[in-house]
Amino acid sequence: MRLLLTTSYSGIGFNNAPPIGLYRLKNYLKTHGFSCDVLDLSLENASHWVQRVQNGEYKIVGMSVSHMHMEDDIKLLSQFRSANISDCFFIAGGQEATYNYKQWLDAGFDAAVLGYGEYPLLAIAQSIQKYGCADKKDLSRISGLAFYQDDEIHLVPAQPVSPEDFELLTFDNVLSTQIPYDAYWDQAKSRAKALNLRSNVFIPELARIYTSSHCPNHCGFCSSHRFLSFAQSSPAKPRILDADKVFELVLHYANTYGAKGFLFSDDEFLVSRKRATDFCNLVIRAKQNGELAQGTMLNCQARVADFKNPHERQRVDSDFIKLLYAAGFHSISLGVESFSDRLRATPVMNKKGFSGDQVFNVIQEMIDAGITPQVNIILFIPDTTREEIMYNMQCGIKVMDMGCTIAVTTHLLSVPGAPCYNNADYPHELIDITSAITGKSIPVSKHFIPKDPFIARTADHYQQAFNAEQESFLKRNAWPFETVHKSMLGIISFIAIADLLGEGDQAMQWRKHLDTLAQELAIAV
Repeated sequence: MRLLLTTSYSGIGFNNAPPIGLYRLKNYLKTHGFSCDVLDLSLENASHWVQRVQNGEYKIVGMSVSHMHMEDDIKLLSQFRSANISDCFFIAGGQEATYNYKQWLDAGFDAAVLGYGEYPLLAIAQSIQKYGCADKKDLSRISGLAFYQDDEIHLVPAQPVSPEDFELLTFDNVLSTQIPYDAYWDQAKSRAKALNLRSNVFIPELARIYTSSHCPNHCGFCSSHRFLSFAQSSPAKPRILDADKVFELVLHYANTYGAKGFLFSDDEFLVSRKRATDFCNLVIRAKQNGELAQGTMLNCQARVADFKNPHERQRVDSDFIKLLYAAGFHSISLGVESFSDRLRATPVMNKKGFSGDQVFNVIQEMIDAGITPQVNIILFIPDTTREEIMYNMQCGIKVMDMGCTIAVTTHLLSVPGAPCYNNADYPHELIDITSAITGKSIPVSKHFIPKDPFIARTADHYQQAFNAEQESFLKRNAWPFETVHKSMLGIISFIAIADLLGEGDQAMQWRKHLDTLAQELAIAV
């Protein structure tokens, strides 16, 4: 009995990475006697796998679904379903399936897994192996599963994740999981030349590590902090691996695969100052005694508030930043989102605990220490004014000139599970998708709508303006590379929006700034 696990249609990113969750599932099922294949749509086309489903090779197809690419995921499900001539059971999984299980069931999936997938997926496989098909009476006893039964959704919440469960799934199971990193690193190497910009160093041989169960913060537009609580229908404490285990994972990926860089993909890796300090000291000692290569580089995501001095909260803890650099943290992503204190305090953002001045202070301390910050910026925040959009973009250029990279999000996505998802003060754009399998119409949220009508129209016309500006940039600079650095794409966004806002002079200045960056990159290469 074989299972096929597949990703969502995520599109080609700057640095595609293995879907660790699917490989974790594959390994967990393997240890219990079940064979799995993994289809990653960022690496290969689905047609071959649709044919294999048609040939009856799989009893279960599990898809890690995405709200952002729901239409594409439903189309892929339809391909599998139309090709399926055997008794195959289709399961939606991941964070999106947990929050939005009804829509995915309406789209044509047989079941949706809530929370971590290892335990319910194993139980489903064992049930189908026992009965030869999906027995709804047997499935109704599985925790963390939702499915239609007699036109009503039957749902059993997931079991709470204990510290032992978390360690088993994210540490013990990961250590024995085989991941085809070479395929991803070979792809990344083809883009590497265009992804080194100024002090930003791109390492193709990068491994992603997850060390926490979910984010401890409560941003109004983000759903990740509610994931396990929603799955188990009760409050869930964040679980984190201790410093020793995080360090062991780093050694494992370095020694097993030859990883030269590591990205801690937690929403906030530095949530525990003690763990971060202990981990840094372990890495420093390992580099000193030759256990870990001196050039090993580390990256993580963090909040500005993580760098406050614990004794004087208005000051930046420069010693902590220097320790991070000494351990090898050469890049840290900061979830600033907006340089406006007013916007960060709005319900849809709810990013409190630091001021605009502290943002610049933390950035300067990082740069002085040798760390390249990546600053994340969101432009069409629903409550924003034209002046705040321009200010946000001007600050984005300023921090780039200081030595940062920037990652720009224009539209604020509205995702199920986020605190403001059902807030009437923050309406979102909807599109209707009709499932070819069930015939049901599914209203899918896209992004929050700016409250200012002029900004809302600007957001509607943005993509066309961006596409034209990017095409102009590529032609103007005879761009020779396969991709464009995310900071440069951010400036292209700034130019397009400035033109739409009637700020043509500012757009022209940023155009010159962009071309200067392009020339610097060409010379460096």
